[in-house]
Amino acid sequence: IDHSGSVCPGVNNECRDGSDPPSESDPYCCENYEDTITFTRTLINEVHSQTNGAGAYGSVFFASTAEVPSGSALTGDAAAAVAAIEADTYKAGWTNTGEAIGLCREMLRKQGNPVAKRVMVLITDGNPTSTKWYCKEPCDERARTSASTQAQAAKDKDDIVIIPVAIGSEIDVGYLKTLASPDANNEPLFLEVDDFSGLDLILMNELLSGIVCTTELTAPVSPAPVTPAPVTPAPVTPTPEPTPSPTPRPTPEPTPGPT
Repeated sequence: IDHSGSVCPGVNNECRDGSDPPSESDPYCCENYEDTITFTRTLINEVHSQTNGAGAYGSVFFASTAEVPSGSALTGDAAAAVAAIEADTYKAGWTNTGEAIGLCREMLRKQGNPVAKRVMVLITDGNPTSTKWYCKEPCDERARTSASTQAQAAKDKDDIVIIPVAIGSEIDVGYLKTLASPDANNEPLFLEVDDFSGLDLILMNELLSGIVCTTELTAPVSPAPVTPAPVTPAPVTPTPEPTPSPTPRPTPEPTPGPT
């Protein structure tokens, strides 16, 4: 989830430095950030519902650096995952997309179910402008290389599906599509909206189609026993019993007459 300065331009430092939000009536610092959190909350709850609770969820926030919110280890408890996101505070800064992808990748590799479909949704309103390592301004080229390298490794080595959600007109759409995974038609799994208010149910349905498995994962099933088809025995021709031949009676010897 993008925390960079362009999300809430001009907000006061009480929101940016991680202290309490400015007021209870404005807990998300600005409407754009509130729209992002609301969208993320709905996404988790919808996936949880459509998978009958079989999913697991985690989050990473990124601005100049990326971080995993406290309590946001990958969990099958959708309510806990949402609570971790809502408890975090907007920070602002540059856009370290590469480090964010790397942390998400590490979370899915180490904590995820190895036989489950693994999906990373990248919600951002800008291009990469920062890296984990210090560089003199501008860092844009190095930042893009970092993000591309992490995304390619996640897709190729860990079979992770990446779906970028691009917000606004300041994004290099062509570049962000290179981070996306291909769909069944070899087109990038990529969604784009004009502004933060576009994070609505229509976009949600498009996103869910790329996340939720079309077939349910089940335990291995033992094959059903195969009953052999009955075999009709070949007719047996009985061997005829031998007909006994009559034994000829012996011819009596003639009795010689008297001499």
